[in-house]
Amino acid sequence: METGNPSQPPSPPNNPDLPFFHGIEGHPVHRGSHICQIYTEPDERLDAVFEFISSGLQTGGQTYCISEQPTDEILGDYLASSGVSLPGAKQSGQFNSAINHDFYLDKGVFDSQKILGQWDMIMADAKAKKFPGVWAIADVLSELRYLQGGTQVIIYESRLEEWMRFHQATIVCQYDARVFDACMIMGLLKVHPLVLANGRVAQSPFFKAPDIKRSH
Repeated sequence: METGNPSQPPSPPNNPDLPFFHGIEGHPVHRGSHICQIYTEPDERLDAVFEFISSGLQTGGQTYCISEQPTDEILGDYLASSGVSLPGAKQSGQFNSAINHDFYLDKGVFDSQKILGQWDMIMADAKAKKFPGVWAIADVLSELRYLQGGTQVIIYESRLEEWMRFHQATIVCQYDARVFDACMIMGLLKVHPLVLANGRVAQSPFFKAPDIKRSH
């Protein structure tokens, strides 16, 4: 697991051939992006999973899919149609999956610091296996909206955005607009620099960057 934080975030890669997420419908999203997807239909969420994981695998990154239910079977079928072997990616450690309840809750308790510790371990594993970066897409557990009116989730996402400035990770956080209310979604747009909605990626006009000097 990584320890401590450098005084400055790493510089963006200069090599244009280094991996990046190609985005949805051709909108490029470069490595290191923190994206909030607001979706209203299950198929909309799955389409993003398919595109994101496919891009991550094809560019050589270590990928993670965190969802309410296992998606390996349908994801495997989608990838096979593009000539990508999901079983092979699993065997090499390039593809990994987890259930969102287990990822976000530790014995029923939501602890943002422990979740950031999990991201540390994921990054350490990617480095140990010589992957150029991490591509993770996570369907955020709907029960988290009950935690102090959702404020704990906003705090976690703000800390994750700060964490990402020091790590080569690209993360899509998926939120179901049918269960997370408008007030919480507005809060999420303030802590994600990019938003994915209706198949398009755009800058969030409400984003406020964390104060790095204050936090480090």
